Amino acid sequence: MTQEQYYKLRKYHALLEEAKKLDKLNADKTENIKRFIAFKQKAGMMPKEYIKEYDHCWDK
Repeated sequence: MTQEQYYKLRKYHALLEEAKKLDKLNADKTENIKRFIAFKQKAGMMPKEYIKEYDHCWDK
């Protein structure tokens, strides 16, 4: 594994952990909606979509 691959996987993993925390939040509160939008700006997709795509990123 190259350094570039490692850092890419590490980034996916860090965002995945954040997405799992956000997934448990209630979307009815404005504060949580702001968190979802901030995550989408960082990751390019909403937390549930991110979990679905990268849940097993270290298994590859």
